[in-house]
Amino acid sequence: MCRIFGQLGHPHIEERILQRAAIAMKHGGPDRQNYVASKMWALGSDRLAIQGIVGGNQPFTECKGLCVVFNGEIYNHRALREELRARGFSFADNCDGNVIAPLFLLYGADFVRHLEGMFAIAIVDERTQPTLYLFSDPASMKSVYYHWDRQSKTLCFASEIEALALLTQAPLTIKPKPLYDYFSLRAVCGEETIFQNILTLGPARILRYELGREPQVTTYSYAVKSDPPDADLVKAGLQLRGLLDKEIALQLESDMPACLIISGGVDSSLVTALAARQKAELHSFHLCYKGNWPFDERRYARDTAEKCHTIHHDVELDPDTFPESILKMVQHIGQPNWAPHTLSTYCLFETIHNAGFKVALTGEGSDEFFGGYQYYSSALVEGDDWVDSFLYKLSPFTKSVRDDVLDPDYIDSLRGQTPLVEEYKTQLKKTRPGEERLNLMQSFDRQMRFPSYILRRGDHLSMAHAVEMRVPFCQPRIMDFGKHLPFDHRISAEQRKRVVYEAARGLVPDSVMNREKQAFVLPITDMIKEGSRLFDFMMSIFESASFRHRGYFDADKILAYAQQQAKSPSVDVANAMWAAMSLELWLQNIDEINEELLLPLAAGQRVA
Repeated sequence: MCRIFGQLGHPHIEERILQRAAIAMKHGGPDRQNYVASKMWALGSDRLAIQGIVGGNQPFTECKGLCVVFNGEIYNHRALREELRARGFSFADNCDGNVIAPLFLLYGADFVRHLEGMFAIAIVDERTQPTLYLFSDPASMKSVYYHWDRQSKTLCFASEIEALALLTQAPLTIKPKPLYDYFSLRAVCGEETIFQNILTLGPARILRYELGREPQVTTYSYAVKSDPPDADLVKAGLQLRGLLDKEIALQLESDMPACLIISGGVDSSLVTALAARQKAELHSFHLCYKGNWPFDERRYARDTAEKCHTIHHDVELDPDTFPESILKMVQHIGQPNWAPHTLSTYCLFETIHNAGFKVALTGEGSDEFFGGYQYYSSALVEGDDWVDSFLYKLSPFTKSVRDDVLDPDYIDSLRGQTPLVEEYKTQLKKTRPGEERLNLMQSFDRQMRFPSYILRRGDHLSMAHAVEMRVPFCQPRIMDFGKHLPFDHRISAEQRKRVVYEAARGLVPDSVMNREKQAFVLPITDMIKEGSRLFDFMMSIFESASFRHRGYFDADKILAYAQQQAKSPSVDVANAMWAAMSLELWLQNIDEINEELLLPLAAGQRVA
């Protein structure tokens, strides 16, 4: 696991710039920072040593004419290494990344179709015309951002926005249209980012940039497939259990100890149950809050931990510490993300790091691939006006609140542009009730919203503390199995993600199996109350000159809503306050990055 960065283009990149990019991401790769540079290109990495601790040093340059950097894990690297040995290749160590260059020599860019894992890979091929390749995994679990300068014919990339800005030496400029995604979908979704001239790779993408030509982005189909789901639901559940069992076994193979995150829901509990059958005395972690709050799930997490005999830890956060933690968290989130539990995620991985773990398995992805969201069920049965009601469930706040609090000049700046949410709305209106509608909703979530809203959050906030988040439900065989499930294996009138519940039957405690589904939430409506530190902190932001002059929110309207919240707490108002606060703090961090671009390299800052 690493953070990676580099470029291919005509200007010679200065060593001090590469050093600054490496230092900017050292939190994600504290074990070793290194880079290789030539006249036209440079590749670098910040390594978090998990597999092949002795060796595995990047960039990989063992194959003549190729240079490779790699962020992530290749879980089938042992099988691939044996195949390569049979073809005459040799390896100095068992690091998973050292199979990449030989595979590229054999199969070209198609090698990526045979990988099982999570990854962002960069390869410079100098054997003919210098060419840079970037690869994303089938779920886009690992982030990679890139900038194409048409004038200088230079492409730069990095795992994190700050490092990319340091490479390009170009100020980060906000675009109005993608920002509207944040106001309507809780995150900036898809391959367009919120920044001018910066893009990101979506699921299963290959970017090819041959020096001097336009970059080309294509989508690959992965070769790793599952057997078709059985027509019988119970048997299909056992199939899924078997697939997950194999994936979790691969993900537990590591030179560093792995732990588990238990939310209290069926997905993370099933991952925990299967992992605990394979390895004894695993540690599990659950996030909760000091005091008595709605939606507390610790008893469900404890039930799972007791049944699975894990060494369990409740990570209890004190809401009085939230202001300080929020200021740290926004430095790592990448792009705006409304989810209040970004803060919880950040603090949870901090605790996991402090406990000595570099690897944590989670249950993300089940809802998207198996039909777990309540808004799926509602959309299938609602009347002709269902689309607006459905989209409200994806938004941080109601349309009336959004229209009221956004600055009219900002709304006016969107004229002539079609936000992503409006494109999605048009597609939804054309669907028929039932399977066609469900397929479109799941496809949008898997391709657009899930990578941007959930996986980016997990990647950035885990790596902020040098922890690798592993996601069994996002492996190719599991995703392929989910894509081919019959409608009634996903949703019925009584239950969602039915096949997952069948897979969990007998392994997961009845208390978890029989409870109502609940999202992993921070109870902000109850926490944002007059007199609390969080409320006072928010008010100080809304009264600040920078918030008033930013031009995205009507500051007077936000303050009026905040005063209303003090007298009569409301979910919609609390969500709007959180959205406004989170964006302003994130923008302040972007201001600091832009100021950093003007600073010389500090004395003593050197790559290790």
